[in-house]
Amino acid sequence: MTIRCEQADPFIEAAAVGETVPDAVAAHVASCAGCASRLALAQRIETALATRAVAVPAESFTTAVVARMRRDRWRAEQVVDFGFNLAVGIGVLIVAAGVVGLAWRSGVMQMGVEMSTILLPAVRTAAARALADARLIMLVTLLLTTAIGLWWWAEEDALG
Repeated sequence: MTIRCEQADPFIEAAAVGETVPDAVAAHVASCAGCASRLALAQRIETALATRAVAVPAESFTTAVVARMRRDRWRAEQVVDFGFNLAVGIGVLIVAAGVVGLAWRSGVMQMGVEMSTILLPAVRTAAARALADARLIMLVTLLLTTAIGLWWWAEEDALG
């Protein structure tokens, strides 16, 4: 079986470090000047790497790498925290808008200047309307509870 140069290429590195290669590849390298040249170059590179001194990192290398990893993680957490706080802020605004809408719908915000004279009937009217809108109140309460629960969960997840 005849081997071409491109078929022998993957085996040149293995032959350079002394590993066994198929006989057909060894025969091709022995008969091909280009592959023999590549093998000789790979052997010289291996010899140079084997005789070269291993670099010893500075004492502060590990400390610097760990500090950089912590700093990068902290920056990533800042982005997540900002996004979460923005989402919570939007949720609070939505809840506040719901409370204002509920107050507007129940008539609390439509009271006039003479509040002291109409306060008691207005409170009764607002209470009656609030009871009529119990589903809306439950929905707002559920939304607020969910937002607070998500906030608590995210804080626990960030700390734990």
